[in-house]
Amino acid sequence: MRLIKVQSYYKDALQYYYNKFPEYKYKSYDEQYQHLISQRYGWSDFYKRAFEQKNITAWEIIFNAEYLQKKWAEENNISSRGFDLLLEQFRLFKPDIVWFQDSFSFSKEFIANLKKQIPSIKVLIGNCCSPYTEQNIETLKMFDFVTTCSPAFIEMFEKNSISYLKLYHAFDPIIFEETKSDSKEIDFIFVGSVIPKKGFHMKRIEFLENLAEIEKLHLKFFGNISNSKYSAILKEQISYVLNKI
Repeated sequence: MRLIKVQSYYKDALQYYYNKFPEYKYKSYDEQYQHLISQRYGWSDFYKRAFEQKNITAWEIIFNAEYLQKKWAEENNISSRGFDLLLEQFRLFKPDIVWFQDSFSFSKEFIANLKKQIPSIKVLIGNCCSPYTEQNIETLKMFDFVTTCSPAFIEMFEKNSISYLKLYHAFDPIIFEETKSDSKEIDFIFVGSVIPKKGFHMKRIEFLENLAEIEKLHLKFFGNISNSKYSAILKEQISYVLNKI
């Protein structure tokens, strides 16, 4: 069995990586891919390794890693870019299963036609672990089923007759094995978003507030606090940039 998982990195994370390691923009696909994966950002290749332990041949495609995707195209004599390049990767790999961990970068039409364009595909899996739009819901309907990290989305799935599988976030112990230092400078680090809205992150906020009240706890917070409206997020981002200036 062959599986492709399609993910996207946050743009800021990719920009940080290539600013820190600019020489890797020009390395071979394998060198660039292995080094980028070794940074252990997001899901890294954790699922890929787990699938391979089950005798499933797997490939992680980082869809929006422009330099990485461009290098793959060059090495395979393909001129396509973006969505067309992804289709070429599917054609070459001939996956039985495609799991879009990033489901929201793709249109309803793109997903709906995939099985016709790539006959090897038997199962299409989507993913929803973040705020969605009505357009996103229509795309999710095109998948055979959808994975989700939170029970908060289940009501929406059932309302729209979307098959789903609860798949909670986890931590891969390989990170401990690769950590170079045993010293602990920070007690607790939070990385992510906080949306103060019913059905989203109210429990998360309560948890962080309780941690903040603990004396002598060295707590670090990396993320954004918003009311989930894009205009408000943009306003906060502009304010942050102006303050830095």
